Parts: sequence; C-alpha cells; structure tokens
Amino acid sequence: MRQLACCILVLTGCGHDPGLPSPEPDVLIVRDALDATTGILAQRAVGREVPEAAWDSPFQTEGYRRLKERELAMQRPFTDSAFRAFLLSDTLLARLPQLLPAVRLWSEINLGSAAAKQDCSCAGRAMSRPCGSTCNL
Repeated sequence: MRQLACCILVLTGCGHDPGLPSPEPDVLIVRDALDATTGILAQRAVGREVPEAAWDSPFQTEGYRRLKERELAMQRPFTDSAFRAFLLSDTLLARLPQLLPAVRLWSEINLGSAAAKQDCSCAGRAMSRPCGSTCNL
C-alpha cells in the first residue's frame, strides 16, 4: 500500500535480429483498479460523499487483487479496510494534484517504444542499449 501505482518492468532478451520488425510487446497495463480508485478520489476532491456502491468496484478489480497478493506475499499487512482508510486519508487527497498527471502519463505510455529498447549484456554487465548496438568496455 506504499504506492498507488506500481512500476512495470519490461525485460526482453537480446536475441532479436535488428533487421526484422520488432515483435509486439507481451505486456498489458491493467488500469481497472487505478480507474476505480481515482474515481473515488475525484468524488472526494469535490466534497462528495463516496457512495457505498463505489467501494465495491476497486476491491473486485484484477489490479487490486494482484496488489493484495503481492503485499501479502511480502508478508506485509494488507486488508480491504486498511486500503479503504488509505483512500479516505487526507494525505492522499492532498497529493491528488500530483498523482493525476502520472495517471495521465501511464494512460498514454507507448509499450511498443519501450519494447524496442532492450537490455543487452556486455561482458557480463547489463547495459541498457538497443539490441545490435556495440558495447564500449
């Protein structure tokens, strides 16, 4: 629960022939929990009470389920009621103006461009370079 949104790592190998078209990225950004929680925060931002029915939405999303599984796997305490309290916190509401631009950027991310930048290894060191480029040691 330390972050509202998590970073996505795209790990690909370096065996792709640079002369061939890049394969489509095998990454999907799941926004269901993000959309549900920003909807709740938007209602709070304009001073509206969040209807009880709105709380069903975030807890039934794939994104929330994955977040909960990850937190529990790391043996961190995580409950629906604690997440609800997090969404109702004044601290999070105060950060909403900084969070919304990040939400917009995540919505516009180009995964094809990210997949084109592949990690290559030079003499056992991971280098962030396009495949086919040379490594300066």
